[in-house]
Amino acid sequence: GMDIKQAAASRAALTLGKDMTLRDYAQGAWRMRGLGNGQTLELVITPEVSKLVATEVAIGEGRLPQTRIAELQSMTDDEAERMRLRDVLAWLTINTMRAENVQAGLLAEQRAANVWRKHAYRLLLERSMTVGSNKCTDETQKCLDVFRERVTFIVQNAIPERMPASRRLSQLCRQYEHIIMHNEKAKEHLRNIVAGVTRMEAATLEAKQRVAIAAANNDGSEAAGDLGFDGANVDRVLQSEQVQENEQEQETEQEQEQEKEEEKMEEIIEESAAVVKYSRDDETQVAWKLDDLAEPHRLPFYRMQTFKVYHPGMKLKHTEPLPFPEYCWLSKNYFKPGWALNAHRRLKNSIIVMDLIPDLDELVSDLTKGSSSNGQQNRLSLAQEDALRAAFSMFDGGGTGAL
Repeated sequence: GMDIKQAAASRAALTLGKDMTLRDYAQGAWRMRGLGNGQTLELVITPEVSKLVATEVAIGEGRLPQTRIAELQSMTDDEAERMRLRDVLAWLTINTMRAENVQAGLLAEQRAANVWRKHAYRLLLERSMTVGSNKCTDETQKCLDVFRERVTFIVQNAIPERMPASRRLSQLCRQYEHIIMHNEKAKEHLRNIVAGVTRMEAATLEAKQRVAIAAANNDGSEAAGDLGFDGANVDRVLQSEQVQENEQEQETEQEQEQEKEEEKMEEIIEESAAVVKYSRDDETQVAWKLDDLAEPHRLPFYRMQTFKVYHPGMKLKHTEPLPFPEYCWLSKNYFKPGWALNAHRRLKNSIIVMDLIPDLDELVSDLTKGSSSNGQQNRLSLAQEDALRAAFSMFDGGGTGAL
C-alpha cells in the first residue's frame, strides 16, 4: 500500500468488518508506520460485529456468550479492555481459518474441474471440424458445454441450504463423469481429491468435539453455571447464529425496498411538453441595409417590451410581454411581431448581441458624458490607461501604433 507519512503522536481509527481476517487487519493497522513509537490505534466496532466476536470466542472456549459478558462486567476497565482486544485477535484468527477452509474447498473444485476440462478440450480438438455442423454428436456437445457458463435469471424464494464442500464436489464429479468414463487414472485422481476434502471436514468436526469435551471438563465454567457445549449444542448455536444473520439481512433488504417504494411515491412526475404543430412559414432572413441602420425610423428592430408569443389559451391569443429595459431591441429576423397572432413558433438561441447608436449626435464618450460641474472632462485613471493600452496592443500586432 501507499506509505503516507503521519504525525508521530497520531491516532488512527481502525474498523472491523464481519468477514475481516487477521491479515486484512494487520495490513490496515500497519499503515501507521510508527506503531509502538508514539502512534496508536483506536478500534471502532459496530454492535453487530461486537456481538459476533463475543459469540465466536465463547464457542471457541466452549462457553456461553452470557457467561463471558458477565465475566467482562465483573472486571475493571483496563482488564476488560485487554480482554476485548484479545477477543478481537482470536476472532480474526477464527475468520482466517474459516477463510482458508473455504479457499481449500474452492481449490479442490478447481483441481477437479481441471481434470474433466482437459479431457473435454482434447476431445474437442480431435472433433473440431464437426462442431456446429450436423455431424456434431451429443458427446461432443457435452464437452463443449463444459466450457460454457450458463446464466440463469431464476431467483430463489428461500435461503439456499448450506452444502458441505465434499458433497458439492461429489455432485460435480457425478455431473461430468461421462467425460472421463474410460479413463481410470482420472477417476482415481478425482476420488483422491474428494477424499482429501472429506478428511478436512472430518478434522474440523473432530476439533469441535474436542472443544466440547474440554468445555465439559472445565470446572470454572461449571462453577459459573455454564455447562459448556456438546457437539450438538455447538452445531445448534452456529446454526442459530446463521439463521439470525440471514433474518437480519432479509429485514435490511425489506427496509431498503420499502424506502425505494416510498421514494418512488414521493417523486414528482415531470410534465412533458405538449405536442403542438409549429409553423415554419415566412422564415426568410432579410439582410440589413446600412442606410436603414443609420435611420432610427427605418431600423429592422422593435422594442423587446412588445415581444410576445402565440398562446391559444389566452384571451388575446398571445402571452403578455415582459418589462425589458427600453434600450433592448429585437431583430425581426429573430421573431416577427405578427407571428404572435397566428401559430406556434420555435424560438431560436440568440447568437448576436450588439450596441447600436443610429444618431451620431447621441454618440457621446464616457469621458465627456460624466463631466464635472466646473466643465472639466473626467480623465482616465492610471489603471484604466494601462488596461486600454494592453487592449490596444493586442490588436496592434505589427507594433505600428495604429489600427
